[in-house]
Amino acid sequence: MARTFTTPELAEVVGVSGQTLRRWAQAGLLPTPEKVHRGRRGTVSEWPEGSAEQARWIHAQLEAGKTIPKILAALEAGEYPPR
Repeated sequence: MARTFTTPELAEVVGVSGQTLRRWAQAGLLPTPEKVHRGRRGTVSEWPEGSAEQARWIHAQLEAGKTIPKILAALEAGEYPPR
């Protein structure tokens, strides 16, 4: 079975906030997480396998001074290694 991450798990692995991950997904940099209902425990977002590697790559690109539009263009051009 594929490894998924909740938003807090993924945020911890990447070293950013959950809000940052959601903004990246809204911008098209990350795949949209799936909402999973857990009964009385409420709803959580589950990020697909590969999201951690992609989020780390995005974070590194931002740290290198690239803008979100340039990172999005790189993703669309296939510059991010396939999962």
